[in-house]
Amino acid sequence: MVGITRFSNKPAPPYRFRAPRHVPFFIWLAEHFAPIYLRRMMKVVRIEASEEDLAALRKLSGQRVMLTPNHPAQDPAVLFLFGRRLGMNFYWMAARELFESPLQGRVFSRVGVYSVDRGRHDQSALSQTRQLLSEGKNWVVIFPEGVNHQLYNEVLPFLPGATRVTLEVLDGLSSEMDTPPPVYLLPIALRYYFLQDMRQTALESLARLERRLGLPSDDSLGLDARLAPITVQVLELNERHFNVTPRDGDDEDARLERLKEIALLRVAEGLGIETLNPELPLRNRVRKLLNLSSQLLESGHPAGGTYARELDAARRKRVLQLRHDLSRISTFMAVRWSYDIETPTVENFMDVLNLLEMDLLGKMRVWGPRGVQVKVGKPVDVRQYYAEYKAAPAETVERVTLELENEVRRLLKSTADHMTPIPQAMIFN
Repeated sequence: MVGITRFSNKPAPPYRFRAPRHVPFFIWLAEHFAPIYLRRMMKVVRIEASEEDLAALRKLSGQRVMLTPNHPAQDPAVLFLFGRRLGMNFYWMAARELFESPLQGRVFSRVGVYSVDRGRHDQSALSQTRQLLSEGKNWVVIFPEGVNHQLYNEVLPFLPGATRVTLEVLDGLSSEMDTPPPVYLLPIALRYYFLQDMRQTALESLARLERRLGLPSDDSLGLDARLAPITVQVLELNERHFNVTPRDGDDEDARLERLKEIALLRVAEGLGIETLNPELPLRNRVRKLLNLSSQLLESGHPAGGTYARELDAARRKRVLQLRHDLSRISTFMAVRWSYDIETPTVENFMDVLNLLEMDLLGKMRVWGPRGVQVKVGKPVDVRQYYAEYKAAPAETVERVTLELENEVRRLLKSTADHMTPIPQAMIFN
């Protein structure tokens, strides 16, 4: 899930901000190769949006717009093609890791992508975003969840950066003119769904997980009946890994909740965090620790010769293990596969199998074929919040960010009819 970025035991090269450009040849190239990438690597063969949503977006052409989609997968390729359908070229903020390959970085920067050093106050990325949005020539895409999380039916708590930058741009425009133009936040939901029967794929995944855990396979059982012992064994093994003793009377759900909290506390201590606000949602705390672990892994070798390098290698090894534990905690957060939706669906079930395979087998699966429904919300003109922002900037940014997050969550739920319910007989027999 949130830990899919690969880190080695060697420090990353020094960070250098990569600015964006729109080069027609590279845009043409991306337009022709993006469908191939999506089909082969992401198993996405269909991107759709209602004519009503497309028409609403075209009315905003030429305006200052910040798009804020959810981020479950390799969504930039989807939105790139969506933008081309509108006749637009977006600008994108993307993690610095995507630019470490010279060829990939060269292509990305020429189709409008610019880098950000996540977890730090990257002033270059922020200044670039303000400049692009102030100019208003092209729209800017920021993923407020901050990570590619592999849960297709869930929206993680939004980070405030997109909202803050948008209001800062409005503030700058207001200082230059008596009546500033509108600056919009545009909520977008991406709904991924399967286009064929996934039962055989699910059975093959269950069999792989059962073999990994030494559990018997019985194809006569329903999907839920086979998943249950897998999740129970994963729970028991991780209680042992994190040295957590189950309390008398706790059921599996209570044991799981306790395990998540204790495991997160152990990781925080290992990373040198003495206090982590328990009032924050668990996903926010996991993301905070992921950002910290990324900073530790990206730091260079200290001076001090061979001895210093040996100590630094040992430190990096410990951080890598702690980061793996963070990914494991993310798996714990999804083992109840009917999350946030009343009807069990194939998509939810496959999400959980994917997270379990990443944890137990170290491999992310991409299943398909899939379609993507792009759902567009009502544009939010941040001028309506400007007076509040001038009086209480931090509180206003927090409130608008939460409203934006809730709107993307609502949009995602509104597309739930694209998901495939699992017949009850298939679940429990």
